[in-house]
Amino acid sequence: MLGNDLLCVDADERAPLLFGQRLRDGVDPLFAAMCAKDLAIVRRVLRFGRVHCEQSLCQRQRESPRAIGGGHGRLRHPRRARRRSASALGSLHRAPPPFRPRACHRAVLDALVTRCSHRSMGEWRRAQITAGAIATLVSLGAGCGAKTGLKIPCTTRFVPDAPEIMFVIDRSASMGEINAEGETHWTALDRALRTVIPQLQGVARIGMAFYPREGRGRDLCRADPVPAQPPTDDLERLLREFPSSPVENGGTAIYEGLLASAIAMRSRRSADPGRQRFLILVTDGGAECNFDLPLDTCVCLSVTDERNCRIPPGFPQFCLDDARTLSLIEALRVEGVDTFVLGLTGGTPFPRLAPIYLGFLERMARAGGRARTTSPPYLDARVRSEIEQSLTRPLLETALCRLVRSDARVMLGDTLTSGGVSIVRDRSRRNGWDWSDDSQRAMQLYGAACDRAIERRVLSWNAPAEGRCELPE
Repeated sequence: MLGNDLLCVDADERAPLLFGQRLRDGVDPLFAAMCAKDLAIVRRVLRFGRVHCEQSLCQRQRESPRAIGGGHGRLRHPRRARRRSASALGSLHRAPPPFRPRACHRAVLDALVTRCSHRSMGEWRRAQITAGAIATLVSLGAGCGAKTGLKIPCTTRFVPDAPEIMFVIDRSASMGEINAEGETHWTALDRALRTVIPQLQGVARIGMAFYPREGRGRDLCRADPVPAQPPTDDLERLLREFPSSPVENGGTAIYEGLLASAIAMRSRRSADPGRQRFLILVTDGGAECNFDLPLDTCVCLSVTDERNCRIPPGFPQFCLDDARTLSLIEALRVEGVDTFVLGLTGGTPFPRLAPIYLGFLERMARAGGRARTTSPPYLDARVRSEIEQSLTRPLLETALCRLVRSDARVMLGDTLTSGGVSIVRDRSRRNGWDWSDDSQRAMQLYGAACDRAIERRVLSWNAPAEGRCELPE
């Protein structure tokens, strides 16, 4: 019949009776419940169909036995309660106080009386009310709840956390190198982001910071102190303002770019402390641009000879700036800001530098707290399609698989549902959900449960909650 439950009203207590609409063995739970003479009979009907009730409508016969067409209080099986006439059941409306149904109660009861008026179960089967008529009953019942202040079991809702994600993007001169598909790293990244970022509309706030900034001299080793595009919901505008090219002669100032983003994140966290925040560090090489590194111990990033950085007057800005960069990433993780590392590794033709760059990408990925369990631990991409593939899953996972409670109600049970999809709590955190912390305000989806949330783009999950709530208008 219908998957929904039908709400009808006991006017004495204003308590809801929720009768499931499932049929089993040819017996309609609604028929059995209305024609039974006592709550005990309703409970016995459970073997024929799923019936939830809190108080039997027919319990009123104890106050007025004649109102339900029997007066002896003897319990009979619903299959034997076949000789009730419509007039006898219709007397429900003439029952003496305290049962005085209002107009909207009568509309529901009249329809239910019609269902119970057949003389035999066979006659009932031949005259079953259509699904459309039952839908009308459901509508009438909900109307009664809205008009009488009727209360039903509460539910609580969990929604995606809508995290803030800041892209920290390498705009150094090497991003102009050509990859295996004949595109520059910059062009491949630009086009990939135009595919990936729109998928986050409505479920995340995205910002962008770039390093280095345009200029001359040491400016080519610095980043703007404020991210170019703070986190926003307007992802179309974000992509429109993406720079058209890398910075000519610009250095790989990873630390400077991360520091500007970290300052912005810390400022925003003070205003909105509950929201999750992430960095996506995009680079094609190792960090440099630290003018204070000691030349006698630094790892020189010269293409040909590591001694080139020590040629007087010295070029420490071309040494690997690993220590303070890793320290900053680790500090951000302690503060609750994890860092994903996307390495654009398709344009490193220099044998001497390749192991240095790849090793540094691995160290940053592990320091950021979002390292992959497979090798390499960072998100590895050489061409545009690989950039899209590397970014899509982690971004959607951060956006859709962490849920926060949208109200203050306490959840009951271990099951979340949404649109026919159910997931159960899994304390082992392999396939299901589990609380993120002891506050039970936020939860994380794991394994196949997260996969389903991403595949169906689920934006709301429901669960039973403590208490009783009024029906919505």
